[in-house]
Amino acid sequence: MVDSTIRNDTNYLELIRDWFGRPLWEMQPADADVYFGKVLRDAKPSTRTGLAGALVVFLQFLELRHKAELHSLTGRVIECPLDEMNRPRASVEP
Repeated sequence: MVDSTIRNDTNYLELIRDWFGRPLWEMQPADADVYFGKVLRDAKPSTRTGLAGALVVFLQFLELRHKAELHSLTGRVIECPLDEMNRPRASVEP
């Protein structure tokens, strides 16, 4: 992992957060469906995949490191709104 990867993921998370308007750990599957299915409908597959990947990695980090703390502070259980079957995929076309 290089600095540019972290910078890109951070930018992706800021884009999602700006659209969502709340902490990302509050995002539900229906919110992710709207964002990735409607808001990003015309975006390149690689852009959707990058955004989804950044969101998944961020939420996995929160689950592993801060799940109990965030649950006690917010009453919410951290769970990624994108499951394995619903993550955007990059195009397989060259």
